[in-house]
Amino acid sequence: IQQGMERGIQQGMERGIQQGMERGIQQGMERGIQQGIEQGMQKGSFEKAIQIAIVMLEQGEPIEKVMMYSGLSLAEIERVMR
Repeated sequence: IQQGMERGIQQGMERGIQQGMERGIQQGMERGIQQGIEQGMQKGSFEKAIQIAIVMLEQGEPIEKVMMYSGLSLAEIERVMR
């Protein structure tokens, strides 16, 4: 009986560890996917802001106005101008 209980406890622990690892991996993958989506959206928004700034600068708009409408900083706009 003692050996059976010990074997059952051991098997239960092994299953618990395996299930915990599987859940951890799944949660990690979900978080990674979510972070990737968020980063992609941020990059797309930034690229759109740069496009807006380029057009405005080509039209001769003042830098202050470009900053206001594009949301870019002065340093970012100066990089675009190079």
